[in-house]
Amino acid sequence: MKPGANKPPLMRHIISEPITRVAGYTIRRVRNKKSTGAIASILITTFDHKGFRLDIDHSKLLTDVNSYSVKADKEYNLIVISLFDGPKLASNATEEIHIGVPMEKSVEDVIIGSPVNNGGRIVVTTPGEE
Repeated sequence: MKPGANKPPLMRHIISEPITRVAGYTIRRVRNKKSTGAIASILITTFDHKGFRLDIDHSKLLTDVNSYSVKADKEYNLIVISLFDGPKLASNATEEIHIGVPMEKSVEDVIIGSPVNNGGRIVVTTPGEE
């Protein structure tokens, strides 16, 4: 951005809806109905509405590095982040965050930061337009 240029609009809010769309991406929260564990807090920030940053905060992430898993499916352009309160089994996930990547982009472009390096939060960053 050049000095003196107008700043693009900022969007920053907590994702509470089951499905959110931003910058061509679809973010879906899936809660395990059988789970009694803590619900994750997900904060989304975008400056230009072409890319965004997700901050996923879950009580177990700060103390247990094995309390989450990330799977990227190149065929369907989908990233699934699973959060666990107990052993890592698909049926034990308390919540899943599905990130549908637009077809013109790749799951490889999405950066997922470890909670170890981010104060107990998973930070997901997508590229904006060049």
